[in-house]
Amino acid sequence: MTPTDSIRNGVNVTKLGTTIKAVEQQPELGQFKFRARNEWDNGGHNVATVDTFYGTCQEMEHKQPFTMHNDEPAVLLGEDNGANPVEYVLAGLSGCMTTTLAYKAAGLGLNIEDISSEFEGDIDLQGLLDLDPNVRSGYREIRVKFKV
Repeated sequence: MTPTDSIRNGVNVTKLGTTIKAVEQQPELGQFKFRARNEWDNGGHNVATVDTFYGTCQEMEHKQPFTMHNDEPAVLLGEDNGANPVEYVLAGLSGCMTTTLAYKAAGLGLNIEDISSEFEGDIDLQGLLDLDPNVRSGYREIRVKFKV
């Protein structure tokens, strides 16, 4: 960061502008591949690791590996040793939408004092358990509330 860098909402908008121009001039810089590896432990418990990704035309590493324990609550026969995978989907979606909002607002010159959100999704186990062919597996609907 230099003394002339402009920061808004915690985002370095000077570098954001430079990034936008670079991707406009060389679109392949904007092609990213994100990865996660997963190892099953037992029952519903498994551990996902995120450590490398591809971006700006090169392989890259995070400063440190990130691990996420997945499990199911007891009512779904798990040991509750971590959020269940569909909760991670909601958490990932909430992070993606919040980050996008903060960056977009910063780029547009808008100051944000606070962002909070709630995510809720509906899943019917009849689909996951193949009990009803008319009920799809996964989320039927996801509702989002933002307060900015």
